[in-house]
Amino acid sequence: GTSGPDTEVTTPTRVVFELRGVPVTLVSEGFWVHDVSTGRPRLVSYVDWVRDRVLDRFGRPDALLLAWADSRSRTDVVSFLAEHRIDPRRLAAELGLASGGSIDTVDQLLHVAWDRPTMTRSERVRRAKTEHQAELDALPDRARAVLTLLLDRYAEAGIDEVSSAQVAQVPPLSTIGSPAQIAASFGGAEQWHAARETFQRWLYSA
Repeated sequence: GTSGPDTEVTTPTRVVFELRGVPVTLVSEGFWVHDVSTGRPRLVSYVDWVRDRVLDRFGRPDALLLAWADSRSRTDVVSFLAEHRIDPRRLAAELGLASGGSIDTVDQLLHVAWDRPTMTRSERVRRAKTEHQAELDALPDRARAVLTLLLDRYAEAGIDEVSSAQVAQVPPLSTIGSPAQIAASFGGAEQWHAARETFQRWLYSA
């Protein structure tokens, strides 16, 4: 049919779940949270909900950054967001950051919870290159080229793509050598894995 925007407003998506035993309903305006003191639900804005959940879980900005900088613990953060119905795309829209998608999820969360200025991914890359220029310069040519490409690719595509174990099998890295050649330029598979973890810490240092 020809359902216009009015239809969406009058029939909001309702997802009911629990937070510490209290019923919560996700609607288009935010979250209805059952208030135990009054026995009635109260509406919490999307941004306020995100702020409270992030502060509950992490307490300090460096704790969140530390968790985000490691690919294993970042998976736990992503699961935590999903469990609390926090969608980074909706959060970006609520914050007016929707255009371009150049702000990392972690920077949206830092902004909401601690009022940190939002760094773009390109700004994170510039800072990492400046702070770690000496380490980059000390690497063999191919290894330096690989990390530089990874940093530039992160600015374009985000952390999920560049932290993947398969990153060496696809452009841009596949254009400068096979996965075995790329690993060898760091001294072997273990050192290549360690370099990818180090590179993520460079991006997300507190």
